[in-house]
Amino acid sequence: QAEECLKGMETYTQETRDQFEIALKNIHQWACSRTYGLGTRIPWAQEYLVESLSDSTIYMAYYAVAHLLQGGVIDGSQPGPLGITPEQMTSPVWEWLFCNGAYPADSAIPRASLEKMKQEFEYWYPVDV
Repeated sequence: QAEECLKGMETYTQETRDQFEIALKNIHQWACSRTYGLGTRIPWAQEYLVESLSDSTIYMAYYAVAHLLQGGVIDGSQPGPLGITPEQMTSPVWEWLFCNGAYPADSAIPRASLEKMKQEFEYWYPVDV
């Protein structure tokens, strides 16, 4: 599936395309999850950890909107400046926010708040490679 996506990507240089192809051919040797070491437990399969490099990439994307969600309270006990609770941050919301998925029309989060988070994320991550 990733190789099919690469075919449609604009990589701007052949060298970049070649490096993606090499990485995709070798990815089977490097799992994105494992059962020991550093990383974050996968919510639906607690015996596995997200590989720490992948984990740190996810965290950096999250940090682009964390101040709007947490407002300095990192344990989720209080909503941040946008008044969003952890339960409201559903998979469709994250998919829309980080992956340009479909707008989460059934979300309880006000559209203005969703747009604020999207604006913040796209400021720090403006390029879809």
